[in-house]
Amino acid sequence: MNNTREAFNKAAADYDVSFTNTAIGAMQRKRVWNYIEVLLKNRKAEVLEINCGTGEDALWLAQNCYSVTATDVAGSMITVAESKKIIAGINNVNFKTIDFFKLYKNLQPQQFDFIFSNFGGLNCVNEAELVHLSKDFAKLLYPGGKMAIVVMGKYCLWETMYFMLKFKFAKALRRWDNKGVYTKIEDEEFETWFYSVGGLKKIFSEHFKLIDSKPIAVAVPPSYMQNYFDKKPKLLNRFNKWDNFLTRFKWLSSFSDHLILTFELKKPVE
Repeated sequence: MNNTREAFNKAAADYDVSFTNTAIGAMQRKRVWNYIEVLLKNRKAEVLEINCGTGEDALWLAQNCYSVTATDVAGSMITVAESKKIIAGINNVNFKTIDFFKLYKNLQPQQFDFIFSNFGGLNCVNEAELVHLSKDFAKLLYPGGKMAIVVMGKYCLWETMYFMLKFKFAKALRRWDNKGVYTKIEDEEFETWFYSVGGLKKIFSEHFKLIDSKPIAVAVPPSYMQNYFDKKPKLLNRFNKWDNFLTRFKWLSSFSDHLILTFELKKPVE
């Protein structure tokens, strides 16, 4: 994950400007928050957030009366998150720089009610690595614990149509391939894998039961199209309203730019 770490270390300073605070980023995040709010309603949960980035979700969770441990592989992201924590005056969130594969080693014997991963952090690891992480996640949860992950879908309709219209057929179908796709951020290249609902259900099946899946952005486009929609805010708002309807349908999950899956721990892992 060295290239991934370096890419996000370099991107940290501008990450909120380039994604978090964009209209598309805000629309997708709001839909995730609405879902998580219902999922954790009336629960004083102890939350572990992985790939927390600049801390936007962790601070929101903490403001909603949850105890939060938030981790990221990129130390520069954690630095930005810590500064936001100080400005907000929030104390019930603890930021840590930890690699996915060292979470259990660094956090044990601590356990959590809920594990959360937002906006494609787990797309940075391949299927075999996810199977390995599944056991670690299970060990970090209390009995009956839940896990919600937001990943980039395998058959994003927007991306497929967008690049087809540009006659860039390889890019149009890049998510469909089971192989890793090279992604570049701040001149650092790293591999990204895209997952379907069925694929993730199988990957986590030994330790977790899939209890729900929802599309996050069917009509709302991927964030790399923000520059185009800066000139068409009314159209983007219309797409967002369409998603208020479309995201009710689970079967659209794998065709969404991002989707959220909720798993429940089957039984404690020794």
